[in-house]
Order: sequence, then C-alpha cells, then structure tokens
Amino acid sequence: MFKKVFYVFCLLAVTSVPRAYALPGLDISLNVGSTTRAPAGTLQYMGGTNADLKDTLNLDNHTDTAAQLKVKHAIPIIPNFYFHYLPMSFSGDKTGATPVTYGGQTFSANTNLHTELKLDAIDIGLFYDIPIIKTATAGILDPEIGINIRSLSFSGKMTGTVAGTANTTQEKTASVPVPMLYAGLGIYPIKLLSFNAQAKTLSVGGNGITEWSAEMAIHPMPLFFVALGYSAQKITLDTDNLKTDINFSGPYVALGVGF
Repeated sequence: MFKKVFYVFCLLAVTSVPRAYALPGLDISLNVGSTTRAPAGTLQYMGGTNADLKDTLNLDNHTDTAAQLKVKHAIPIIPNFYFHYLPMSFSGDKTGATPVTYGGQTFSANTNLHTELKLDAIDIGLFYDIPIIKTATAGILDPEIGINIRSLSFSGKMTGTVAGTANTTQEKTASVPVPMLYAGLGIYPIKLLSFNAQAKTLSVGGNGITEWSAEMAIHPMPLFFVALGYSAQKITLDTDNLKTDINFSGPYVALGVGF
C-alpha cells in the first residue's frame, strides 16, 4: 500500500509541476528504478543453524523496484532532505543432506526447505552541501554530508518438514531504526551527463549497515534523465536472538525527472 501511494505521489509531482513554476534556488528530483540484487552471507535465529543464504538456503537473485525523492534549496541553516524507499525480497528452495534448525524448529534433511527473506528499508536523510567546493569548481563538483535515518523491516521465514509434519513454518520479524552517516558526491562535467556516488554507514556493537552506490546519469532532454548504476549493501544484526551477516549487490537502472 505504501509503495503504491508513493508512486502515485511521484506521478502527480512529475505531471503537475512544470519547470517554469519551479521555485528559484529549489532543485527537486524524483526517480523510480529497478535493481537486481544477489544475496550472500548467513542467517541464524535462536542459536540454530548458521545457514548460508546460497549453499544452505539457495536464495535466488531478485529484482525489486526502488524510488527516491530529493529536495535541495538555497535556504541557509535548514538542511536539504531526501526520501528513499528500497524493498528487498528473496526466496529459494533447497533439499539438503543435513537438517536446518531455525527458531527452535529443526527442518528434516532430504526434504524441501522453502525460505523467504525480506528486508524493506525506508530512508529519510538530512544533509548539507559544501558550497565552497561547488563554487571553487564552478559547479562541477557538488559534495554532500549529513545523517540518514533508516527504518529497516526484517522478515525471515522457513517452511518445511519438522518431525514428519510437512508445511511447518517458522518466522522471525523485526523492525529496527538505524541512524547512519551520509556522504554524497555529484559530478557534472557537461550538461548532458552527470555522475553520482553515495555512501551510508553506521556500526554499533554487533549491529551495522553499510551501503554505497555509484551511477552515471544521461540527460537526453530537459527535465528527464536515465541513470545506470551499481549498488551494494552489508547488513550485520545481532539482536533479539537474530544474527545476520548479509550482503546484497547488483546493477540498477532508473528513470527520473528533475526541476
């Protein structure tokens, strides 16, 4: 539901605000993209099997849709902001030679084990430009620094045979707010081409998230752009009997509008 509402908002914004009506000193960009990610790492719940996402659970690569709204202005002191929505979901089936224990349930060997893993991230970022660098480079370099607040929703579910009973399900869900540091860099060598890189990170105790992306954007006509990039993310959790050491990475393509 949330994703549908956000996409409708993006569509209305794109179709109802022509460039002529954009406020002076205000830059707004909206983009919706598709990213294909390959999962790697391990998952463990309640001291059970430290299950490898590929070798033990056979999770497949998956393509998800992401969206971002970014607003930059010329008002001193007040930070710029962005809103980023990135859902991630993976599933897999595996018939293994050894049993898998997850959340106190031991799934039998030599029977099918179905796994579903979801990690949905909603980011709200507050950031500032570094105007001295932008001015010194005549607008070619545009660095940004700030903070990112992430709401991470985790769901890990396994379904299989336990003690002869088929279709037994064990699921773990968690919602974790994560404050992170943010840094970005825009490079604008010519009017029709730009490069952008972003990094977000924080590590506290046994919990940590690091994410980075780099992209090239082509601006074939006023307002619109196409971005091609690559992103990677590492999520380490050790909370509420849940342990993860998960990596996701892959290419993405996005269509956007800026005014």
